[in-house]
Amino acid sequence: MEAEIDVIGSNEGSVCLLNPVTDAGKEWLKENCRPEGWQWLGQCLAIEPRYALDIVEGMQGDGLVVQ
Repeated sequence: MEAEIDVIGSNEGSVCLLNPVTDAGKEWLKENCRPEGWQWLGQCLAIEPRYALDIVEGMQGDGLVVQ
């Protein structure tokens, strides 16, 4: 059985988007990131690409599945 995806990430060039699709993904971003209000594009958190790998590794380290 395949694990449920918690967060879908995408690299859009000058910005990376993290789309939390489970409650666990939403809660992780809420507890571990302190974004400005303008960083939310709909349900997606927009971050600079230089921070993306560290954030994704943190999520995975805490047991989340990131695609």
